[in-house]
This record gives sequence, C-alpha cells and structure tokens, in this order.
Amino acid sequence: MPGLNIIISFNGSFKQDRDRLTRVLNSMDYGPSYSHETVYDDPKIAIYFSGYKGYPRQKIELGDKTIVIEGAIYNKTAEQVKNELSKILPALVTNPEKTDPVREFMFGTDGEFIVYYIDNAASTVIIFNDALGRLPAYTYADKNGLVLARIMKFTTGVLPSTEFDNNSMMEYFLFSASLGNRTLFKNIHRLLPCSLMVINTKIGQVKIQQIHKYNFDDRWDDRPTGEYVNDLHDLFLVGLGNRASYFKDRKQILSLSGGLDSRANLMGLLKLKVDFQAITFRDYYNLLARDYPVTQTLEKMYGFKLKTFNLIEENIPDFERMVFLKDSTSIMGTMGSVLNSMEVIEKEYGRNTVYYTGDEGNYIAAPRYGGKRIDSTPDLVKEILLKNSVGVYSIDEVAAIFGKKSGEVMDYLCGYFSSYPEKDNLHKMDRFFFWERSFKFTMEGQDRIRLFFWPLAPHYSIQYTRYALQLKNKYLAGWKIYRDLFKMHDKRSASIKYANFGIALDSPLMPIYLKMRAFATGNEAVRRKVLVALRLLKKPTNIGRKTAEWAFIDQFRIYLADIIKNNPRVESHLNTSWLLEAVNSEKYLYRMYVAGNLIKYMTLVEGKNEMPGALKQ
Repeated sequence: MPGLNIIISFNGSFKQDRDRLTRVLNSMDYGPSYSHETVYDDPKIAIYFSGYKGYPRQKIELGDKTIVIEGAIYNKTAEQVKNELSKILPALVTNPEKTDPVREFMFGTDGEFIVYYIDNAASTVIIFNDALGRLPAYTYADKNGLVLARIMKFTTGVLPSTEFDNNSMMEYFLFSASLGNRTLFKNIHRLLPCSLMVINTKIGQVKIQQIHKYNFDDRWDDRPTGEYVNDLHDLFLVGLGNRASYFKDRKQILSLSGGLDSRANLMGLLKLKVDFQAITFRDYYNLLARDYPVTQTLEKMYGFKLKTFNLIEENIPDFERMVFLKDSTSIMGTMGSVLNSMEVIEKEYGRNTVYYTGDEGNYIAAPRYGGKRIDSTPDLVKEILLKNSVGVYSIDEVAAIFGKKSGEVMDYLCGYFSSYPEKDNLHKMDRFFFWERSFKFTMEGQDRIRLFFWPLAPHYSIQYTRYALQLKNKYLAGWKIYRDLFKMHDKRSASIKYANFGIALDSPLMPIYLKMRAFATGNEAVRRKVLVALRLLKKPTNIGRKTAEWAFIDQFRIYLADIIKNNPRVESHLNTSWLLEAVNSEKYLYRMYVAGNLIKYMTLVEGKNEMPGALKQ
C-alpha cells in the first residue's frame, strides 16, 4: 500500500538494521510509478513514504517542529488545517490530558487522514487519525519503541520477529477479518478510529488511547421522518461536493453498479453538476450480470457518459498479487481479477484520477439488521453468523480447523461480543455490521483502490455518517429513509430496480418482498445456493460460465493443497487436513479464497515463496 510509515526507536534497535529496512522499502515499490523516500529522519524517529506521484500528503514546518499529514481533508483549506493544528498540538504537548481540542478537530474535519507531529525540543511525538479510521494502519509498541505503518509488510519487515495469533486466524475464518483492533499477528493492532498516541522519546513511553468511543445506544429523539431525510440529503451533498472540489483538477470516475450506494453517488454528482465519467464492469463469470441492465437504464434515463469494461477470468497469479499487495486484508469473491478492474481504469484514464465508490454505504443509512428480537448473547452470535454474508465457515468447521470444541469457540465469541458497550443486543448487531464488517472488510477493500488512485466514498463523510448512525432502527426499517433520499434527489431514481433485490425501492411489493427475503436469508449458505439455481433457471446460457467458474475452483483446490504440502509449518497453526476436507467438494469461490488468502499469506510471511509480480504498468 502507498502511504506513510513511521519508526520511533527509543534505543535504536528498530532502526539499526539498515539492510533490512532497505529491503522492506524496496519490496513496497510495486512498479515503475512507485518510489520511496525519507520524509523525516533523526536518531530516534524516521518517517518514510512509499507510493506514487499525486498521492495526497503534506509536510508543514513550524520552526523546530514538524507536522506531516497523510491523506485528504475535504472541508478545510490547507491554511485552515495548519492554523488549527499549530494551536492544538503544542497545547497537547504541554498538557497531554487535555484531549478535547483534538476530538473537536476530528469531528469537525471531513476526510481520511493520519497526522504526525514531532516536537524534538519536548521529546514528544503525537499521532492521531480521523474520526472513522478511514486509512487502515497497523501499530506495534513495546519498550523499544513504536512502529506504525499503512502496510503490514512494513511492520513485519522491520520487527525482528512476529508471531501469528491463532485466535485472530479463527476469527478470520468466521468473519473474513479479525475482530476489534486485532490483526493476524500477536501484538500488532489495527488503528481504531479517534485514536491518539502521545510518545515521549526521552523516557521511552507510548500512550495510546481512543478519545471517542461510539455507542449505538446513543440515538436521536423521535422526529418526523422527513426531517431526517432532509438533513441526510443536505449532509450527503455537502460531503460529496467537498470531495469533488478538493480534487477538481483530477479526472472524476464514478464506479456504477446495480446497487444503491453507487446510485446515490450518481444522483449527487448529477445534482451538483460535477463533470464525471461513469464506468461499470462485466466480470468473466457473469456474477455481476444482474447489475448491467440497471446501469443501462440509468444511462438512458439521465444521459451521462458510461463506459463498460470486460474483466479477465479469475486466475491464480492475480490472486497471489492481491494477497501480496494487501497482505491478506482485501478478501473478496473476485480476488483473481479485481486488480484487472483497476488496471484497465488506469490504462484508460491515467493516475491523475479519483474514483467514487459506494461499497456498502448502505450500512450507514439503510437497515443493517431486520431480523427478530435477540434475547441473549449466544443468540446474538448465532444471528451474526447467519446474517453476515461474508462469513462462510461455521463454528463447527472452525473448531475442527483449530483443534477446539465447538462450545469453546462459542464461549470465546460470547465473551467478545458481550464486551460491546451497547446494552441492547439489536444495537450490538448494528455495531458488528459497522465497526467490524465495514471497518475491516469494506474499508480495507476501499483501501485497495489507493494502490492506483484515491477513492472517494461520500457515504463515509464524517458529518453524514455520525448523523445517520444515530437514527433509530425503526426509521431505517423497510428502507424507508434510503428510498426517500433517492426521491429527494430525483423521484425517478427510486423507481429503478435495485439489482440485489430485483425490484425498486418504491415498489408497492417491497414490504412483501422484504418479508420473504427475511425468511429466505435465515441461512446465508442456503440463500446462496438458491440464488445460483434461480439465476441459472432464469438464464440457462449462464451455465457455461458457471461451469468455467467451477473448473477454476477445482484448479484453485489443487493449488491450495500444493501450498499446504510445500509449507508444513502452516500445520503448526491449523489442521490443514481438516481444512482441505472442508473444501473438498466446495463450489463457492469466495469460501475457497478465504482459505487460500490466509494460507498463501502465511507462506509469504514465512518466506517460503518469492514475491509475486506487483502492479502491471
């Protein structure tokens, strides 16, 4: 990943192996357009940038003090940011307990950023991120110092040794990501939103705190639905407009699917009269076939520019590149072709581009969970496992893979989810879908785009998101608010079918459909099989593509077995024989990728394989 990476070494141990550091930095130069440089360096502190020209960052010199910012701030000028930080940060050095001004800056600043402040005279370094933690970063701290990196390979490469965390790997198989701030490694943590670090390099002290903790029990008082819709409409347009203005000198690309989140981006761009180019994809296996008619309908109705790109077939070399480039954190059902989707856009429009993505913005202003009442923590765990569409391994399977009893795994999960701050189990469900699934699965996926160009996700504007997350679930139910948001943009936009549902949000059949869907999605595994069968019956010509997909799954199964055979140390972490048995007759590609992603990454960390090809130019 491009971005800034910092080493703070109290005794020089993290920085003394220059050869190792050079190798790590070289491994992050993914292609001819990538390079690395030293942004700041003194005996105890070093900041390195790896990336490409145009990646947003800035360095501000304040006499003998230095501010370095990675990312983009959309609602303030560079001068405003400089003036605010030049007051807030020196005051925090003087009084580290007075964190309110930093919190106010986080919530008043719409963007994706990490701020670094170095005051050598006070032997102090301050680091904080944005209020949603939009830039994935990973931290390691001990008596020797701190490493904070935007890419895991920097952290694992700089440290003398790392150790996989079996519990985190178990969570990964259950949810497609480790839970909370955990990563696949012991003592390396994902940087949470609203994180503040104060490091004293003189006494060797690292203080890390989350200065605001979200709680889904905190909701707005009841108001007319129309007032909420008006507020959300205005906040969304402000967030989108600020993003478009910030990057007004770059080509604005809208990724358009048959989903609602990209459609919301479309309606905002049209309403604000932003000059943009819409693009859509047709994948080789026709997994996205239901999207294409919707994008064509939108194009005809609104008359914008739309270009369709046909993607390559899933393939193992591109899968391996994805594992390497994102260090296993970007799992998806098209891992073997998703890089191609970015590379064709780069080839067509160049790197001086920004890329609008919806990508699960529905978890902000649409129903996150529409199921039954949840009376106990075990019931909560069961509902999460049933309703989480990216969770594909059951408790029984995971228990067998990791040599545990199913009851032990359930107790472990109950212990974790009961620690959520919410009192209401339905609100705990909300927390899971936003602060586990979106924070890990979605934001890591959006971060993948930064390998090529900067993504813009207006649904994650801080003002819009904070407002929407405090709406009571009864207002989100039935997709009422999301439907009315589209009607405020343009009434016609709510009358076009939502590809995932097959009907429009304002269809009179919507209430009936949602009841049927709630019944049908009681089990995600069953739902997937039914959908495959229905789509093949609806369009038998897809059988050829489905057969090709299954042939690739068979090929991938052999590939997975070969990796395990050639890397016996993997067996020390999980029961590979049982894993291979679990996927022996598997026909669901995502489930195969979940297993292959982790196993391949483990072998890369263990140094068993050469680096796959990086980015194609």
